Amino acid sequence: MNTQEKAYNNAIGSCRNALYNSSIQNQSKAMRTVNNLFSKYRTKETANTDGTDTTAKAGGADTANISNANSAGSAFDTATIGLQLKQAVDSIFDPTTGMSDEQKKRFVEKLYKKLESGKKLSADELQYLRMNDPVTYAKAARVQMMRESFKKQLESAKSKEQAADMYLQNMSRIADDDPAKKELEAAYNDVYSQFKKTKAYKKLPDTEKEAREEKAKKNGNKDNTKVEWEEDKEENSEINEIPLDDF
Repeated sequence: MNTQEKAYNNAIGSCRNALYNSSIQNQSKAMRTVNNLFSKYRTKETANTDGTDTTAKAGGADTANISNANSAGSAFDTATIGLQLKQAVDSIFDPTTGMSDEQKKRFVEKLYKKLESGKKLSADELQYLRMNDPVTYAKAARVQMMRESFKKQLESAKSKEQAADMYLQNMSRIADDDPAKKELEAAYNDVYSQFKKTKAYKKLPDTEKEAREEKAKKNGNKDNTKVEWEEDKEENSEINEIPLDDF
């Protein structure tokens, strides 16, 4: 294996390790894609079953021709390494890699419906937008950030009344000319609807006055009931741990 091939394979190994250490969701799927793709991109030595290099058996003239061809091709190999690696990495991080046309169509349709209805987008869905629809990705990333911020606000609510005020305040801040107005409104509606179904919300006093009275009765002791979001449970259930031996 020549120096260029070693450099190429080392780069591939670095990409594989970086992917493993990135803690992205659904790693098992990603690593299956890695193994399938890099088998196509990795260069290999040409050798007989007895271990001898097949190029070494060529005659003098043939050997010279092969040497010249390798020299001429080395520039080409060097020039294409970057492109091949980019194609490989793009394929790895594209969540639709390996899907049939019908599966990809369903994936994309579901993604845009979730965005329009205010649902939480998965890492794969955001990655697809980043690679294939950067304009919508910028909008979706902002909506997801605002969505998560609203969730944190609701988790700090001391009463149902305060939670309702938080909802109304966030909705009122959306400008009429905001390009993401429809998606933001849908996101706030979805989060607020989910929050009202949680045990933490149901335990909250109805009004802020009642909340202050309950706090006084408890002598400042806090209720540590944690908000358990259903969407986070579903997301965590999809994460699969894989051993390093799978590389």
